[in-house]
Amino acid sequence: MFDQKIHDELKAYVYRLVDPRTKQTFYVGKGNGNRCFAHAAAAIGKIEEKSAKLDQIRTILNEGMSPQIVIHRHGMTDEQAFEVEGALIDAYLGLTNEVAGHHRVKRGAMTTDEVISSYGAKQTDIKFPAMLIKINREWENIRRARVEGMTEDEFQNKLYKVTRSSWVVGKRREGAKFAISVAHGIIRQVYEIDRWVPCVDNKGKRRHEFEGRVSNNMSHLLHNSVASVFDPGAQNPIKYLNC
Repeated sequence: MFDQKIHDELKAYVYRLVDPRTKQTFYVGKGNGNRCFAHAAAAIGKIEEKSAKLDQIRTILNEGMSPQIVIHRHGMTDEQAFEVEGALIDAYLGLTNEVAGHHRVKRGAMTTDEVISSYGAKQTDIKFPAMLIKINREWENIRRARVEGMTEDEFQNKLYKVTRSSWVVGKRREGAKFAISVAHGIIRQVYEIDRWVPCVDNKGKRRHEFEGRVSNNMSHLLHNSVASVFDPGAQNPIKYLNC
C-alpha cells in the first residue's frame, strides 16, 4: 500500500494490471491513493461479485501469484489522467474493462475515414424515400474492432447485421426504398431494401428486419451528416424521410 507521502507525489495516475503468467495487460484504470490495489482486495473479499477482471485476478491468485501493477503515468490532474486512461484502453487489446475510456466517441482511436467524417462532414439532404437507422450503441464496438484489425469485409458484414435487425416498424416501412445506417449523426452506409421479414430479437420479442444490399449508387453520401434531421433527445432510432 502507498503511504500519504506517496499519495501526494502520485496525485492522479493511470495504472495497468498485468497477468504474470502471460505478461499481458488485462486492465487499465485511473486512480488516486490506493485505488490500484482495490481490485485484488475485491476479488478476495467479494466472492459473489462476478466480472471478467475479477475472475482473471482470482485465477492468478489461485495459482499462487499476484497481478503485477504498473503505474503507467502519474503526477497528473484527474482530467489529464482520464485522457491517458482512454488512450491506453484504445491501445491495449483484449482488456477486461467494462467501460470505455473518457471522450472515446470524440477523441478515441479512429480510422482516417472516421477522422474525415468527424471533422469534415457536410450536412446533406435526403431527397429519396428512405429510413434513417441510428446504431450509436453498436457502432462503438464495431469501430473498436475495426481499429484493432477487423478486415473491411468483416466490418461491412457486421455493419449490415446491426443495421438491418431488429426493429419495431409499421407498414410505413414499405415506403422506404433505402435504409441508411447512421452513427452519431454521420452516414456510415446506405442499403437498398429488397424486402422486410419478421424476426425475433434477443429478448424473444417479435420485430422486423430488412434484407438488402449496399447501394453503390449512393456511396457519395457516406461520411456526410444528417444530424439535423433527428429531433434533439429523440429516443426512436428510426426516422422516415419522403415515405
